[in-house]
Amino acid sequence: MIAPRPLLTAADCADLLGVKRRQAQRLAERESFPKPYAVTPSGMRLWRPEDVERYALRSRHPGRPPTNYPPPPTPGSPCGGPGLFLSF
Repeated sequence: MIAPRPLLTAADCADLLGVKRRQAQRLAERESFPKPYAVTPSGMRLWRPEDVERYALRSRHPGRPPTNYPPPPTPGSPCGGPGLFLSF
């Protein structure tokens, strides 16, 4: 039997979607965003991870770019790396 995954808070949704927490709260107000699976007595909304993942796949919100992008090429280096010049 597979253990159920924990429910997501708005902050967790932000991390999953790659956006800031405030943007995730704005997205949650949209009609297209999944309805919360549960709401705590204090009013905290909780979502099922698979619902938010499905939303992320079908929406086109780019969010923050990943931090593992390679650095841009150095000006003047045709191969993109320092000192990698080809001569023919």
